[in-house]
Amino acid sequence: NAIWKPSSGESSKGLRELVEPMFQARRERAAYLIDKHMGHHAGAPPTAYRALDGRVGCLQLYVPGKSATELGLEKLGKYRERISILNEHVTAEAKRPIALFDQVIGNLDRHGGNFLVVPTGSSNALVPIDHGICLPLVNWRQDSSSVLEEEHRLAPADLAALDALIATRGELVAELLELKIDPRAILALFERVGELAYR
Repeated sequence: NAIWKPSSGESSKGLRELVEPMFQARRERAAYLIDKHMGHHAGAPPTAYRALDGRVGCLQLYVPGKSATELGLEKLGKYRERISILNEHVTAEAKRPIALFDQVIGNLDRHGGNFLVVPTGSSNALVPIDHGICLPLVNWRQDSSSVLEEEHRLAPADLAALDALIATRGELVAELLELKIDPRAILALFERVGELAYR
């Protein structure tokens, strides 16, 4: 099963001025490609940018799970309460790869409806979805209210994921340009990666 998001249904209303209007389906595919070059570190579902019935958009693998919104985490008014409840469902180890991924892609829209909590036996995994508002054109005033935004120290696996991304930079840049991702957004992406990898 897959989720189809046609570009014709995209709206630029509410987009932050840092993100190029429209092209959300392309950014969905770009986010998946970035995670692929990181060794699928964050577990972003496979996403294709393609035409279907004469319309372009993105086709993303369906992942069974519940969003934080469905679990009721977003109904809590206070940020610290949301974090506390979320911590009851997933470990810091599950959140850290997605928090890193969000910093790499410059995600401006990680809220409770944009990741899934998926049971994996004795614990829960997190799966990041909905990356249409990422890859800002510049790194400037990128504040967000992500529930995954706690301070996370990079683990060896995180550094390895960043190293893998840097090692395949040329290939990734070619793929992003083929998707018609703005070169300014690609430059900003690798500025963020450099800061993360060498801080």
